[in-house]
Amino acid sequence: MSYERDRADKRKSAQDLVNSRYYEHMIKRPEKLDRRLEATHDFRFFCETYGAEAFSMAWSPAHLECLEKIQDATLTHGNFALALPRGMGKSTMCHYGMLWSLLCGHAEYAIYVAATIGASSQRLASLKSTLRFNQDLYEDFPEVIAPIRWCQGEARKAGGQRFADETTEIRWGSDKLIFATLQDFDEHASWYSEVPNNMGAIMDFASMESGLRGKSVEKPDGSVIRPQVAIVDDPQTRESAASPTQVKKRYDILAGDISYLGSPSRPCGVIVPTTIVYEDDLSCMLMDHEKMPQYRGEKHGALNHLPWENTDLPQQEEELIQLWENDYAELRRFDLLDGTNHATEMYRKNRKEMDANCVALWPERFNKDEISAVQNCMNLYLKDQEAFFAEFMNQPTPAQTGLKPKLKPADIEMRQVEIKRNIIPADCDTVVAFIDVSMKCLWWSVVAFNKQTYRAHVVNAGVYPEQGKPYVILSSVKRTIQDRYPHEEYSVALFNTLGDFVDEIVQVEYVSENGRPVDLEAIGIDAGWGQENDTVLKFCRRHTQKRMLHAFKGWGSTPLKKPLVDPEKQPDCPASLTGQWKYMQNRYGAKSLIFDTNLWKSRVDNALRVTPTSNSALTIYGGRENGRLPNIRMLTEQMSAEEGVLVEAQGRSIEQWKNDMNKDNHLFDCVVGCYALANVKGAEVQTDATVRKIRNTTHKKKRRRYKKG
Repeated sequence: MSYERDRADKRKSAQDLVNSRYYEHMIKRPEKLDRRLEATHDFRFFCETYGAEAFSMAWSPAHLECLEKIQDATLTHGNFALALPRGMGKSTMCHYGMLWSLLCGHAEYAIYVAATIGASSQRLASLKSTLRFNQDLYEDFPEVIAPIRWCQGEARKAGGQRFADETTEIRWGSDKLIFATLQDFDEHASWYSEVPNNMGAIMDFASMESGLRGKSVEKPDGSVIRPQVAIVDDPQTRESAASPTQVKKRYDILAGDISYLGSPSRPCGVIVPTTIVYEDDLSCMLMDHEKMPQYRGEKHGALNHLPWENTDLPQQEEELIQLWENDYAELRRFDLLDGTNHATEMYRKNRKEMDANCVALWPERFNKDEISAVQNCMNLYLKDQEAFFAEFMNQPTPAQTGLKPKLKPADIEMRQVEIKRNIIPADCDTVVAFIDVSMKCLWWSVVAFNKQTYRAHVVNAGVYPEQGKPYVILSSVKRTIQDRYPHEEYSVALFNTLGDFVDEIVQVEYVSENGRPVDLEAIGIDAGWGQENDTVLKFCRRHTQKRMLHAFKGWGSTPLKKPLVDPEKQPDCPASLTGQWKYMQNRYGAKSLIFDTNLWKSRVDNALRVTPTSNSALTIYGGRENGRLPNIRMLTEQMSAEEGVLVEAQGRSIEQWKNDMNKDNHLFDCVVGCYALANVKGAEVQTDATVRKIRNTTHKKKRRRYKKG
């Protein structure tokens, strides 16, 4: 027993830092303590001192801004986002930002968040290497680095480490690092009282792909600490930036999970150095001061502009384009093939002329075979223009997912004309309405049409029950269908609410600009919500206004499907070939139609792209009410929620409509429904003679032929 006890005591003694070769170094006053104290208050000095090899080139103005903002966010718990060109050292600055915040005692818990799990693991390995082998850190921060070196990179050894017979609680894990806690260290090293406490600091690692909620660590004294600094290094990949769904998901993680990592007493400062990959990606949203003002986003390009931009004369612009894109580019191509350097010699002789007034963000950044940063950037531009603008200028082109640029709310807003709500344009001769059914409420629109040209005008749109404000989203709806009839089951409440709304809308007096009354001709109701399909059909059959009610169900065309109304087949019910809709039988005898939603969404989209004065344009009410323009934000956002994507298969191509970000699109569906309903009521699309021919032949009786004799 005594032998085993002696062995245990020897092992325990060997695990104590007091008995190690590091002890004297730990308690001895650092020779350059003043350097450490200065670095504690100056992040730039910290980087230049302890990361001299990583930051060997002169700083650019963008670097200095990034350093300043990392320091500011760490000390004041603020947020900031900065878009820098690829290769500017964003990750390296984040690397040293983590070290500075913890080693200098500015934070007790910092978390590094990368775009992927792999990138997070790589940064963890890199920081472990810096902590173990950076000699300057070892000299100035011995109380942290010496216990780490004692572990020799082994997590197993860390578990038994002691200081003055007390465990240090150091952790050297695969997902988290915790600095050693040296009990009563200032009694061993009096100099430690001159510096901020950094014992037990936590360095955590995560990714945008892993769980980030509820990050916390319980300390040996029983207190619970939450992250105080979050460094989100390039939060997106190229693949995620191209996917609206992934952009929305990562936006939610950043705005929700990461922004609320801190505690009420110590909010978490969030630092996001990034690069814009595609237009409207997450990084682009971070730069938008309206969408995410809390991040105070700023972006920098590798050049202030291309050499031929902002020239005084058109002739000078043409000459510079000729020099760079023809003369220099041709020499550059031969140099890459033959290993020569003729393009650089040409640039050397004509540098002043070729640079014009173009300035590089980081003048020191260029390769050995180049003589300036401007030349370096132009070589990248000539190599791949699209990649250059995205990766180095932070001015990406839109991701090519659709047939045409996606409409934005601002584009829809430009469709407003000086006609008040519920007033019909003089050149429109019919009015229809459409209701989209959702669990909480009804969404609706009223649209006027010219039956000959298909010119359309949104007369009014909104949500029912009324919410008392012009802008709502489905998740924020407070007054619901069920609230109107709280003691009824939902199907009954929906039936009654539809009745209430129809009764109200048919009482509205629609008047043309010239004072002529215009009747509401028809109302379409979405019957595509499976669980309430029967409710809508019953309502359309039994309501007093049943003559004008039509139940509509959407049908999504694909290249692999035959058309809804096949030109090779004789329809067995009233139908439209060009309108791609047809009536459907139902057990209630209600007017029920199925229609090709992709086709009609494309037609509405086309109507939103032509000039507002075009005969086929779609416009929106915009007459002033009480001296103010009507608030149509809800309408514009929902009208631009979807995007058309060209899908090809088996020799056919179809524009399919996607709502990848799951935005509210109910009013868009309402306007699309109105377009299809207007066609049902006689508005002509292109060659609707085909439609009439189908209708006539559908009900035509076959003549009997009799043979003589």
